[in-house]
Amino acid sequence: MNLTPQLRDGETIIREAGATVYMVRNGIRSGGSNVRMWLTNQRILLKAGFGPQRALPLSSITGLGEEVVNLFKLLRVDFDDNHSEWFTIQDQTAFITQLEETRINAPKLPYEAAESTAGVAKRMFGLPLILMAGIFVVGVICMVGFVLVFGLLMAMAGGG
Repeated sequence: MNLTPQLRDGETIIREAGATVYMVRNGIRSGGSNVRMWLTNQRILLKAGFGPQRALPLSSITGLGEEVVNLFKLLRVDFDDNHSEWFTIQDQTAFITQLEETRINAPKLPYEAAESTAGVAKRMFGLPLILMAGIFVVGVICMVGFVLVFGLLMAMAGGG
């Protein structure tokens, strides 16, 4: 499990912490995902154990705040593409202050597409293991088909 962030040229880490990312809809908080969070001089980076790295450009932040949702004090970060990210992180008030100070000088960056799950699996397990798993699945399907056809033939032979 590699939790090392992939940094851009000239990007430096300002703060690293464990965080929980939540889905919030209509003021209701649903299950959270534990991630490693890095605040850099350019982006917020999020990475779960086996998931792809997500990058949120600081230049796209339009609002910050703490809100109580289902009795939890969550950090809400709004972005210019009309989505919000909801977090809990240790010492949120200090994190908000660092985030506000850092985003003032952050370069304008586009959003980055997260790496596909297939790319993550390929990197984690390697192509040979993925090919072996595919061969195994095809083998299981063939065996099930053989058993069904053999059973049908046996039933027809025994019934006639």
